[in-house]
Amino acid sequence: MDKTKFFQGLFLATCTVVGMGFTQVLPIFSQTNRIPKPLNTPVQLRIDPKRILGFSDLRLRALQLKKPVRVIARLSQTAVTGSTPSETPLPAALDAPLPQINSAQSRIINRFRTLGVAQSNGIEGIPLVVLEANADQLDQMIANGEVAEVFEDRLSDTTLDTSIPLIRAPQSWNRGARGQGQTIAILDTGVQRNHPFLSPRVVEEACYSTNSPGNNATSLCPGGVESSTAPGSAAPCVGTPSCDHGTHVAGIAAGRGNNFNGVAPDASILAIQVFSRFTDSPGNTPCANAGRSSPCLLTYDSDQIRGLTRVRDRTTARSIVAANMSLGGGRNNAACNNDPRKAVIDQLLSRQVATVIAAGNNGWRDSVGAPGCITSAITVGATTDSDTVASYSNVSNVVDLFAPGGRGNGDGGTRINSSISPTGFGEKSGTSMAAPHVAGAFAVIRSLAPSATVSQILTAFQTTGVPIAVPGTNPALTRRRINVEAALATFVNRSANPGTFRTGPITLNQTFTVDFDGGMTAAGNASDLWFQAVTANELYLSPVNGAGMWVGDRSNRGYEGCVNGAYSPSRVSLTNVPVGSYICMRTNQGRISQFRVNSISAGSPKQLQIGFTTWNQ
Repeated sequence: MDKTKFFQGLFLATCTVVGMGFTQVLPIFSQTNRIPKPLNTPVQLRIDPKRILGFSDLRLRALQLKKPVRVIARLSQTAVTGSTPSETPLPAALDAPLPQINSAQSRIINRFRTLGVAQSNGIEGIPLVVLEANADQLDQMIANGEVAEVFEDRLSDTTLDTSIPLIRAPQSWNRGARGQGQTIAILDTGVQRNHPFLSPRVVEEACYSTNSPGNNATSLCPGGVESSTAPGSAAPCVGTPSCDHGTHVAGIAAGRGNNFNGVAPDASILAIQVFSRFTDSPGNTPCANAGRSSPCLLTYDSDQIRGLTRVRDRTTARSIVAANMSLGGGRNNAACNNDPRKAVIDQLLSRQVATVIAAGNNGWRDSVGAPGCITSAITVGATTDSDTVASYSNVSNVVDLFAPGGRGNGDGGTRINSSISPTGFGEKSGTSMAAPHVAGAFAVIRSLAPSATVSQILTAFQTTGVPIAVPGTNPALTRRRINVEAALATFVNRSANPGTFRTGPITLNQTFTVDFDGGMTAAGNASDLWFQAVTANELYLSPVNGAGMWVGDRSNRGYEGCVNGAYSPSRVSLTNVPVGSYICMRTNQGRISQFRVNSISAGSPKQLQIGFTTWNQ
């Protein structure tokens, strides 16, 4: 599909539905017996009565339920900046300084409380306030022009050993692209951080969950709080179906084991738990409405927005390449760029973080779930082992890519094997399983092409992948199933570059000294080879595990490693360095080169002189 969607303007979006993976292939939501039924279109309210969309339906729903409804209110430009609203006020409010947004949120939350609104809170860095209000409070809430739009805070539901070779990830590992230095955010039901398949690479955790007695919702964060960023915050729940969903998804993206791996086995994981536990009661049946037994796990759009803002706020501290959302709900046969989640998804895109979302498991061929209908996200459908569209997978023209999701009912092939809590493995199928294949693939590419943009990586997948025709579509629809090795090749210069690299080997007659005194300085042609210091007397020649200290600017150069005979971690002593053939790899602006060391000799205990030859890979 034409990816001009990445450059569309900034709009607010609506609510999201939770996961896309399942133990049995079932729709995420039952399309019948939803009481109360979510509105067919996002509820929006503007102050100009001529532009009010769906507010009467939302107010009527509050009257029928005889209780508050949960909504997301977007603050107006006037409320945030004090300026007069324009015809398109959203960008101005979004671009307002953080203190202005926080001040406006605090002021308006206090006003809501004077109206009797008991539950209300703001979302960091975005002019949104989440609250529960009855019909009268909704009327008063919009009376003074400080609220520009109101959205229903809807609920969402949750939606490797054969699939990883299918997308040719191991061939990329052999070239040194294993996701090293990259972090994948998993917004899901939590991640078992000490699982052998994932430990010790869960580097951060967070939790955003809801306590709402009126909606039978209980927070899953430690201690029952509604937000936490402490270690252990994203621990998976127990005793409820789908508790192990996030651990399974994380393993597909970045698992590492003795017998098989996830797509990016050296990537780190930022685990964010965004679900709440719901129970059914007479007249209030959120689980039954979602086609689930009680108790069940569901997620509010607002908690997903909080999770995404956490990812946004951590991009400066960690090299986050993708945020995976194996969740969703509703039926959307067109783009849904008025969804309240779009604002933060756009912010992530501007920071070159891909938001990867499962398309949903209803088997539709003209629709997907939300938030997968947001055009600045990357929406993923599922295929089987034989490269056919999985029977359960949603597909529409907003789907960007296919990836393995396992077989459905009536499909041939296998399901996706990955980690489950607490220490085991299990098989699942769904677009929930397809999405993390793509998130992991982004990490693989970025590990050798650190300056590649989201758009460039997506284009590489869309031009090099295996074409999959979608049956039953008119006009005919074709999308690509990712091929990681082929996509990586578009960022790697395999041809000779006269004057720099030639077919060879060619002796360059160059030596340089790595001096560990004064913070690792290097003389000579030092830009051609990097090392890591482990101790004063050791040189760690393969940085694939990310330990130690880097020389140079890692963000611009990529990753280098040198080993004796094969590409795997190896250490040599600076005081007793054996002469031999060492293969050294480095990346520089998308080019992979190899350097064969002709001789290594130790000078002083803290110096190493190296002579080498070079040739193209």
